[in-house]
Amino acid sequence: MSEIVRSSGLRIDLPDGVVVNEVSPTPAPATRRGGRQYGPRPLPSAAPAPAPLVEALESQGLVAVDTLELDATPEVAAEVRGARPVARRVDLALDLGADEGAVVLVEQDGVYSWHLPDAVPEAAERRRGGGAGRQVRFSVDLGRPAASRDELKRRGFVSDFIVGKVRAYVLKFAVAWGTGKLMAYLERNVRKGLVDMSAGDPDRWSRLDALDTLGLPTGRPARVLLFIHGTFSSTLGSYGSLASTPEGEALLRNASERYDAVIGFDHPTLSLGPEENARELLDSLQAYPWPMPPHLDIVTYSRGGLVYRALAELLLPGSQWRPRIDRVVFVAVPNAGTHLAEPDNWHVLLDLYTNLASSAGTLLSKIPYLTIATKIFDELIQGLGALGKYLATQAITEGDVPGLAAMEPDGQFITTINRPQAGQPTVDTTYYCA
Repeated sequence: MSEIVRSSGLRIDLPDGVVVNEVSPTPAPATRRGGRQYGPRPLPSAAPAPAPLVEALESQGLVAVDTLELDATPEVAAEVRGARPVARRVDLALDLGADEGAVVLVEQDGVYSWHLPDAVPEAAERRRGGGAGRQVRFSVDLGRPAASRDELKRRGFVSDFIVGKVRAYVLKFAVAWGTGKLMAYLERNVRKGLVDMSAGDPDRWSRLDALDTLGLPTGRPARVLLFIHGTFSSTLGSYGSLASTPEGEALLRNASERYDAVIGFDHPTLSLGPEENARELLDSLQAYPWPMPPHLDIVTYSRGGLVYRALAELLLPGSQWRPRIDRVVFVAVPNAGTHLAEPDNWHVLLDLYTNLASSAGTLLSKIPYLTIATKIFDELIQGLGALGKYLATQAITEGDVPGLAAMEPDGQFITTINRPQAGQPTVDTTYYCA
């Protein structure tokens, strides 16, 4: 066992047989974020560039203060190659200010796992805020699966170490302890409202402050195609990749020709439940003085399907404004909930979605004519950083993530929405596709 102290202040306890390869040896000027100064040190030109995922997370306020490359020594690699690796643990310690948090993102062969602090602040410490800083510790286990459900919740599902290099990104972020609902604070920058998708090119989709600007018909019902995005994402993040295939391009082009309006609905997916999202959607649609009720076709993805159901089954039956809803498409919608939304599985959800999104981003980046692949990827993961920060600083038993709680199979929302509701759509009055 040996100890290394990095210029970033990170302390590393290394087991025998594991070394740290230098990838960012020179300090850099601090970057001001959230009222404090800290920042990533640039990699030397000979070193690999930061992963696109890490660059995207930095736009969410997660700043890479150090990057490590952990590697097995040649003799250890030869010893365990072809056999089950023995357990080796790398311990990390980092000093934080009172208004800071940290996580470690581990990557090997393109597979990511979020590592959370061994302990989160006590509730009294979070309420008090300010005062002296503290030290957080992380354990990165190399060579064995999680030994218990508690360890799995802390480490995520990427556990087995394959002999080779492992890169660890140490990420700091600012925390505002006294803001009440922490998740609402973490999602405070998520855009809300309608999006004009009438342009076939997603790079030209824009915020729609009012439907008046669309030139909707007045002598007949307007035909509107509405897209509702999924968890962690946005309209561009969920649907922008349609432009990456000829079929998707044709869909967007035909939609613009056949509908009077093609719109999306941006909304936070963690700090609000589907019914609250649906109420904001209803308010946005009702704000336009429709000469006659519009005809809506709707495409929903993932949790967006629950937002639609809250609109159609819980809100519209009691509303004076009643559009005609013709066809609804459900793509991967958890209509019966998902066990990934249960608090014990939030870390697994975070790891799983991170890897799916990273793979999607890699595929998009290989399409030469898709000029906004990076922008789509950034939008695709816009909520990942918020959940990562929450798990690193908050006891998950407090259940302060209503957007996920609404998808629990036995939770209140799923239980309610799957009961008959007065005035809800029926089989005879709907055309649903899944």
